[in-house]
Amino acid sequence: MPPGPGPYGPGRWVPTRTESTAVSSLVLGILGLLCGLAGCLGIVFGPLAIAFGIIARRRIGESAGMLDGAGLATAGLVCGIIGTVLSIGWVVFITTNPDFIRELQDQLTTTTTTP
Repeated sequence: MPPGPGPYGPGRWVPTRTESTAVSSLVLGILGLLCGLAGCLGIVFGPLAIAFGIIARRRIGESAGMLDGAGLATAGLVCGIIGTVLSIGWVVFITTNPDFIRELQDQLTTTTTTP
């Protein structure tokens, strides 16, 4: 006897679910982008966002339409790449300009008094 129709019946719409790795990629990508703008921590979050984005896009492609979130994975991937590049730029800038850190520390620790 052939198997009967699936739990949704023949020709019924099956809801897709968002791949959680895609959401993780987007969150890590945004963190990587923000940290890349502010300093060097994007070098941690950016590559993680890239890896999660690649994994999510592969899983979504292999799911035969059962998983959704390709746009989230792509956005996380792009934000992760930009955050990583910005962080690398900060590292290069700081290592080639050591006086920048000293001047910044001086500006932050110097207090001015107004009469």
